Amino acid sequence: MSTSSTTHVLSAFFPFCGLGAGARGFLQAAARFGKDEARFVNLGGVDMDPLACKDFEYLTGAEALCAGLNAVTPEELRFFVVVRPDVIFSSSAKGSDSCRLVGGVRGGTYAT
Repeated sequence: MSTSSTTHVLSAFFPFCGLGAGARGFLQAAARFGKDEARFVNLGGVDMDPLACKDFEYLTGAEALCAGLNAVTPEELRFFVVVRPDVIFSSSAKGSDSCRLVGGVRGGTYAT
């Protein structure tokens, strides 16, 4: 009977990374089964908000590419994320959130 343990390291990438709360949760998470365990490493994130990118980098210790995903080419994304991630965690803004961010009007009333 083997008494050795194995640690599995899984990589995670965060498009629409925001300030990094979701990524921070991944970094703090661990799974254990018997003597085996798994944890996550952060490959970085992408967000179009420069302040959110700074917060992401501060909270997670990983680099954030400050750009809208619609403006990033696949080649640029592959250059930024150097290995294929095991997990892609995305928490993009909903329509009402985006409307509020730009101070827009939705349905004739200000978004709340």
